Amino acid sequence: MADLVLGLAKSAVEGTLTMAKTAIEEEKKFKKDVQRDLMLISDEFQMMHSFLSVTKERATDDMTRTLVRQVRNMALDVEDCIESGIYLDNKSSWWRQLLQPCMFMATPSVGLDDAIAGIELLKSRVEAMGQRNMRYRQIGDSSPKPAEKMHQQAVADATVMDTLLEARDGKMKLSDPRDLVMLINKKDDAIPLQVLSVWGAATDVGVASIIKKTSDNPEICKTFRWRAWVKLMHPFNHREFIRSLLTQFYANYSQERTVDFLKPIETIATEGALIDEFMKQVSEHRYLIFLEDISTMVDWEAVRIYLPDMNNGSCIVVHTQQLEVASLCVGQPHQVLELERLSDEHSICAFFNEKREDGERNAKTEAAEKWLKEFQHVGRQTNLYVLRSMVYRCDVISVFGIAGVGKSTLVKQAYYEAVTKHGRYEKFAWVDVSHPINLRELSRTLLSDLNSDSLQHGSNFRIKDPIQECCCVLHQHRCLIVINDLKSTEEWDMIKDTLAGHSQSCTIVITHRESVAAYCSKACCNVKGLEIDEALDLFKMRVSQKIGHRWAPDPDTTNAAKLILHKCGGLPKVIVAVADSMAPVLHYPEVWKVLRDRFVEILEGHREFRCLRDLFTWVHSYFRSCPDFLKPCIFYLSIFPLNQSIRRRRLVRRWVAEGYSRDTEENSEAKGITGPLRGHKESSAEETAEQFFFKLFLLCMIQVPGQRTLSSYMRMPRCQVNGFLREYIISRSMEENLVFALEGRCSINAQRTGRHLTIGSTWDRDRIVFGSIEFSRLRSLTVFGQWETFFISEKMRLLRVLDLEDVSSGVTNGDVEQMVKLLPRLKFLSLRGCKEVSRLPDSLGNLSQLQTLDIRYTSVVTLPQSITKLQKLQYIRAGTTVPFDVDTSTVESLPPPPPSAAAETRSLSTSSTSRSCGGLMSKLWLSKLSTHRRIAVRNGGIDVPRGIRLLTTIQTLGVIDVSSARGRAILEELKNLTQLRKLGVSGINRENCKEFCSAISAHGHLESLSVRLVVDQNLGCLDGITSPPENLESLKLYGHVEEKLPIWIKQLPNLTKLNLQMTKLTTDGIDNLSDLPNLRTLCLCFKEFEDGKLQFEGSFNSLKVLEIACNSRLQAVSFYHAVMFRFELLKLRCCSASPSLQFSGLEKLKALNEVWLSGSNDDVLKKHLKDRLLEHPSEKNPVLIEEPSSS
Repeated sequence: MADLVLGLAKSAVEGTLTMAKTAIEEEKKFKKDVQRDLMLISDEFQMMHSFLSVTKERATDDMTRTLVRQVRNMALDVEDCIESGIYLDNKSSWWRQLLQPCMFMATPSVGLDDAIAGIELLKSRVEAMGQRNMRYRQIGDSSPKPAEKMHQQAVADATVMDTLLEARDGKMKLSDPRDLVMLINKKDDAIPLQVLSVWGAATDVGVASIIKKTSDNPEICKTFRWRAWVKLMHPFNHREFIRSLLTQFYANYSQERTVDFLKPIETIATEGALIDEFMKQVSEHRYLIFLEDISTMVDWEAVRIYLPDMNNGSCIVVHTQQLEVASLCVGQPHQVLELERLSDEHSICAFFNEKREDGERNAKTEAAEKWLKEFQHVGRQTNLYVLRSMVYRCDVISVFGIAGVGKSTLVKQAYYEAVTKHGRYEKFAWVDVSHPINLRELSRTLLSDLNSDSLQHGSNFRIKDPIQECCCVLHQHRCLIVINDLKSTEEWDMIKDTLAGHSQSCTIVITHRESVAAYCSKACCNVKGLEIDEALDLFKMRVSQKIGHRWAPDPDTTNAAKLILHKCGGLPKVIVAVADSMAPVLHYPEVWKVLRDRFVEILEGHREFRCLRDLFTWVHSYFRSCPDFLKPCIFYLSIFPLNQSIRRRRLVRRWVAEGYSRDTEENSEAKGITGPLRGHKESSAEETAEQFFFKLFLLCMIQVPGQRTLSSYMRMPRCQVNGFLREYIISRSMEENLVFALEGRCSINAQRTGRHLTIGSTWDRDRIVFGSIEFSRLRSLTVFGQWETFFISEKMRLLRVLDLEDVSSGVTNGDVEQMVKLLPRLKFLSLRGCKEVSRLPDSLGNLSQLQTLDIRYTSVVTLPQSITKLQKLQYIRAGTTVPFDVDTSTVESLPPPPPSAAAETRSLSTSSTSRSCGGLMSKLWLSKLSTHRRIAVRNGGIDVPRGIRLLTTIQTLGVIDVSSARGRAILEELKNLTQLRKLGVSGINRENCKEFCSAISAHGHLESLSVRLVVDQNLGCLDGITSPPENLESLKLYGHVEEKLPIWIKQLPNLTKLNLQMTKLTTDGIDNLSDLPNLRTLCLCFKEFEDGKLQFEGSFNSLKVLEIACNSRLQAVSFYHAVMFRFELLKLRCCSASPSLQFSGLEKLKALNEVWLSGSNDDVLKKHLKDRLLEHPSEKNPVLIEEPSSS
């Protein structure tokens, strides 16, 4: 937990330090005392940042954690205060305004008084913290135990307890209790060498007596005439070790034969002769050796060389105090059994491996067949297909995903299938990497498993150089090897020379980290959580196994189970553990509720979930290893409800507003950034935030909702937070008072405070409870469900983010005026979807810090003139999506409205005094609103005022309507917006197309362009673009009536997404699109089709997604060549599809995974598609998925 607090604190201090330094640079010309104050703050925060950097391993005690929180809160308060001054500055420097009371003897305003008082108070707080520097030094001087060591000790203690519980459970299951004598195999058959280990939990008290009792047992003495009990010397001396063994061998044997063998031993003079004599005896006789004080695997490896397996039933009993050594010595799979219990925390346990005693059949093949028969695979068909194909064509494969997601199970499925097929591979091995890694031991384990079914198995431990021998085996045989739990690139560097480079062998690497996976191989398989339906199937299957009959839950129980399963995050390990726990109490609703409300607490702390302890250990380590700059973004995810679909752009823009992502000149590699921006020396705050988003995707913190197919590099418009990780984040963020939520029925609680407030849809909207909350430090407010006017408070003056995208109803124009009035420091304002909002107030221009304005899908049709004052505005999203009616031309046939309606509406939307117009004007507005909205939806954009050129920082602008009289002037002004990267324009016609083409040609850095042309007025409108933006990645054309596309589209080398909604496009026109080298997504919506057919004859080498809008005029869709080898997903929108619609050539799409169908209830079409997919020759088994129609 401490490392998460530190990460947040470091991020806060770093941001405040940057802001303070910037203020110093901007204020060099002002009084020295002002500079001195700023430099004091800056210097102190530099010290704080250094303090946090060296405290990461030591923040274990309460005092240190408290100090870290104070540092974080101080940093955020200073940042808020600086921003307060920035807000007060309209024309001159805010620091000059702070000095005005002294310089000009004027009476400052109340706002300036507050700012000055705030600066003085914070300066005192910073100085006081500096005076407490002894506390900083105490961190280094007291030398407490590092957090990592304490964490490791806690993990070790938990592992010991788990082992004790397993050993005791094993003993309880036995009908006849066993002792060490019974575990030692005493049969006369030729069987492999048996290794057992004896381990004492807590202490070794009682172990020696058990060994002595076993050694003196008459049956043991009769079976093993050559016995020895040796304590290992440190350092290991092999000569003395062998001499001691021979001496005891002869002594025990002579007791029965009355023969003195000591004299022959004394006569052996040379070391070589001694070893030869020893090897002769252990080769010819069955022996039993007790080895005492084996403390490491190095000890075991050194001893094991001299104890060969001659398949004569010999036995070695290892006594060790180390749990890991006890388990590793006996090999996998092993069992643990309690021999004697001395107290609740102290038992003596034996580890043993019951190996097969018959050689009639290959044991590995039989085990594989048994596992495949018993294990029921749920979901993951695409992953399994990819892995199967990789196994037979790649020399190294990386499989990665978070802990508990089922990586090992998935690999085991493909591995065991290969074992049973006896096809390409001759030898097989599976090894779990120990940490720290021991390459010799890993190679020796590999050799043991590779040769487990051959005569070489008994000689593996006589090999002096197992690494070299492992290389030889891999060179001589076709081998399939699994390396499980690889943690770092350094570990791979150690073993790759041994394992890799053998063209006829294949190595599968299983790891949690994407970076390690990518380092090991380009052939990567990302294993993600199960979808909710798959999770429910697994849950029901496991419950049925536990209760002994098929479980068919009622709808209420199914819904309760789904709520829990969403929290499981699609992790099979968690799902199975929950199913095992819930099976006996399925019919108790209160139990479901308790688990739902206290999910992480119960899973982390209750004994029945001890099987998840290693998962939580990994989660702790996982969050600890995340870069500090990502930790604020991670905690921020807890704002959104469980299973909430979050727009990527929404999250990115919020991070920018919160200051988590800033403009930077650093090399992206310094922050672990990957992807297309990697290596850039500078990037904007939005670009950096986009990389943060991608990083969280690779870390599996977020996932694409419903995505089972697409590769990770496909840009995702939406995401969901992994349910399990979200619950973990919430359990920690509540401790830090970072995010607090109002849900259900809440009571007054003075502890309900924090930086971020989310109001859930289930909250009862209690005004008294809301009024009791402390809002003075609140930075963001996110509302879900019904809006209430009292949600805006004058106490929220530090609020940066107001997000109402998920408000169902209730936001009015009056509410928006109050927001602008009471929240002057807003940087992010989203009214998306608030349909009751029809205008923005003129006072919007007072939000001088505003960066993001989202009024998409509202009733706003005009931006106020004052918006041109917002010099920091970077992002404007407005307008609506106009449906392209592919059958009836409904959009185009809307009747024109009366001129008075438009004029009156415009007046209502721009006048700041319209709220006082009275009931008559309101009635006029309501009666003519629908008519006016029909004007708006014709083009889907909004009117913007003259002067838009003043928004020089704007990066995203759209959708703007330029069909009005001033549209041509607006297009001219667009040329001045040199920072523009994304643009949406509607209303393009023959009158303004020249200006539009000129404006587009002037924006060479444009990355996304959306164009809606006026129907019947756009012939040749786009041909005038002489210099198309070469960086353009996304292009949307709506309303294009020609049968051919502008020639410049083929000149877009970086275009990855193309959306065409037009009258018709010929087959040649479609095939010409295949020349676009990076086109990955193609969306086609036509009214007419050439001969009623849509045919794809081009190569489309990069295409992965094809979306087709089917109407009654489309009779056939055909794919002619097997060249679209990356094509994975076919999306069909068939709201009015012909019942005779036919698809052909789907079998040629070798990489096809899924076909998504929406808007169709035609059973004939569904059956046709299913039949075509059943004919697909690929083992991938493409599936048909019915999707709900999009709104």
